Amino acid sequence: MFASEDINYYYVCHKSGEGLFAFPKGRPQKNGDRAKGGIPIPSSDDIETRILKIRRDKQIPDSCEWMVLLSFATHQMTRYMAMYPQVWFMDCTAGMYDS
Repeated sequence: MFASEDINYYYVCHKSGEGLFAFPKGRPQKNGDRAKGGIPIPSSDDIETRILKIRRDKQIPDSCEWMVLLSFATHQMTRYMAMYPQVWFMDCTAGMYDS
């Protein structure tokens, strides 16, 4: 089990009419103040159209921010990626066959 201070957070939200915004490390404050409004992510009109179609299909109101991506990584995972950026791997069977 990981301790919460050993985990890095990263998430991307969509705001209707404004686009995609990245929020590194942590969750929003209760008063609505977050990471200085997030970091705008440039995206094409095609991406925006597809996101809006999904919002309509899933009945997500335009007034709501929608989290489209959530990423967790331990400090050890981040360190490995920094040491060997040319090698990307994912063990999707980790822990399935514990004996």
